[in-house]
Amino acid sequence: MLKDRLEYYYLKSDMNCAETILHAAADEWNLPVNQSAFKAIAGFGAGCGCGRFCGAVAGGLATLGQMHIDTRAHAAEGFADRCAAFVEAAEAHLGSVQCEVLKAKYRTEECRCLKTLELAAEVLEQHAAKSGDSV
Repeated sequence: MLKDRLEYYYLKSDMNCAETILHAAADEWNLPVNQSAFKAIAGFGAGCGCGRFCGAVAGGLATLGQMHIDTRAHAAEGFADRCAAFVEAAEAHLGSVQCEVLKAKYRTEECRCLKTLELAAEVLEQHAAKSGDSV
């Protein structure tokens, strides 16, 4: 399960939310993610560095990109709709997709935003399974 890989990346390896989701998904689903992709998603952690859009949700979107895009998003039929559906599901499940809102709701001193990551991972797994992705 995707959720089982989060603690390793987030707490033990000290990655941010966006990095954690993409790393865990790449491991779980054997996605061909290279180091450049991991570097590119890093800036989305901590609500894009300023507490705005949730890094865990951004990591989920990056995962969908790795699953569905061969060359570019516009050429991937239904990709925008798939992303929109994922964000809507994440917002419904977590109560928001805004980092500051989620931090106030779920963050603890000991585990930081691990609960948010777990909830986002649940949504990603459900969304991927519903979409028939290889999970």
